[in-house]
Amino acid sequence: MWRQGSDAQRTSSWPAPHHSIPQDDEEEEEDEIHHEVEEQSLAYDSYDDFDDGNDTSTTSQTSQNYNSYMRHEHERARLTESQYERALDRHEEEEEDEERKKTALLNSCVGGIVMAGGIAGFVTKQSKASLIAGSSCGGLLLLSGWLVAQKKAVGYKLASAVSALLTYVMGKKYFKSGKYMPAGLVFTMAAITFVYNGLDALVADQESGGGTE
Repeated sequence: MWRQGSDAQRTSSWPAPHHSIPQDDEEEEEDEIHHEVEEQSLAYDSYDDFDDGNDTSTTSQTSQNYNSYMRHEHERARLTESQYERALDRHEEEEEDEERKKTALLNSCVGGIVMAGGIAGFVTKQSKASLIAGSSCGGLLLLSGWLVAQKKAVGYKLASAVSALLTYVMGKKYFKSGKYMPAGLVFTMAAITFVYNGLDALVADQESGGGTE
């Protein structure tokens, strides 16, 4: 009987099953480190911000911080370096195409208006000079618009030259007569066309020069 009682005493003093044991100090420390790693990894904006001089091999905690940061970066980026570069190149090409379309549309519209004005001048005043000048300048501007749309840099230079000539000739007529129609209107459109195409021509020359160096 005494032996049974002592066995019962010993049984009652045994520790509870494992699931009722609270986390020991080591597990709590691991949880704290994991929480700290997550906060620290979110603070890094890029891989370059990570200081290689932190001596990651000296402590396991720093090593864990680094590995957690790298996992976080890979999950957040979801793109390899080459894919990211291709995406940037594609975005730049789309912006260039959009700008090219705008310039081509501008040249075509101004060219059409100038040509229509030359024809109208010949019909109303029987002016052959107006017909020749309007058809020639308008046709060249239409051609420059097509060249720009075909990614030909010479289109910018052609439009710059024609619009510069129109700006000078029609500007003289406008300031001499003081009448906005039609000289003032053509002067304004030609000046805008010259600025747009002149800037685009400079950019195209710089890009071609940079590519050959």
